[in-house]
Amino acid sequence: MKTLKRVLATFFLYGMLGQGMAETRPGVSYQVYLTAPDGFQNAFSVHEPQEFDTEANYSVVLQSHGYGGERDKTGEDAFNAALRSQGYYVVSIDQRGHGESGAADGADIEL
Repeated sequence: MKTLKRVLATFFLYGMLGQGMAETRPGVSYQVYLTAPDGFQNAFSVHEPQEFDTEANYSVVLQSHGYGGERDKTGEDAFNAALRSQGYYVVSIDQRGHGESGAADGADIEL
C-alpha cells in the first residue's frame, strides 16, 4: 500500500508541473521506477490521455495484469488506448516478480 501511495504521489507531482501554463498537447507515456522499503524495484507505466490539457482534471485507472503477464509499457494496448481516448490517465503496474518489478523473497517467477 505504501508503494501505491508513492506512485500516486509521483503521478500527481508530474501532473502539477504543468500548472499555471495552459497547454493542450498529445498525451505521452513515461516509465516510473520506485524502490520499495524492502529494496525491491517496482515498475509502472503512466499513460496520459490522448489529448492532454494541463489545466484539466482527469480520472485515473490503475491497470494490472494476470499471472504471468506484465504491464503495458506503450499505452497502445486496446483497452488502455480506449480509456486514453476517452480522457483517462492509465497507470499500468508490473506486479512483484513480473516484468521489470523485483520478485519477493528473491524468487524469480518464470513460466
